[in-house]
Amino acid sequence: MLLRTQSMSLGIVNKLKKFAVDRDAGIAGIVRDHMGNWVLGFQQKCYIHSVLMGELQDICTALQIIEERRWSRVIINSDSQQAINRILQVDEIKDANFWIVKKCRDLCTRMTDIRLEFEARKTNRVADRLAKLCRTDVMSDYNLCIIEQAPKSVSEVLMEDRPP
Repeated sequence: MLLRTQSMSLGIVNKLKKFAVDRDAGIAGIVRDHMGNWVLGFQQKCYIHSVLMGELQDICTALQIIEERRWSRVIINSDSQQAINRILQVDEIKDANFWIVKKCRDLCTRMTDIRLEFEARKTNRVADRLAKLCRTDVMSDYNLCIIEQAPKSVSEVLMEDRPP
């Protein structure tokens, strides 16, 4: 997924195999400034029951970071149209994702100028790589990791992903 403001954007992608159910997954995102430069990244291993749950967890984590840092006028780009729709719909949620959707909605309501938009995964390969590294690293635990400087392992892709 990518979040953008007039000064920042955050891309957030989770790395979930489409058959992944009841298993570990990696979620990750990056924040870029208006010039496409790295501001911060995050990654976390989590246990999910469905692909949608992982996508929602990814967005929820991004929203929590936005709130903690008091950012405003942010656009969150996610590669999951289904997750975005679940959060933006006014319908009552009656499934296993109820609490995470409710939390996302509450966070969006508390903050100003937050927009959720769909963007294809290929536009944010850095977050995709961070999520994959987190999911496959046997030493990774389930704590959220905030990454202040771009790791060398993503530097090449970071430059290629940079918006024009």
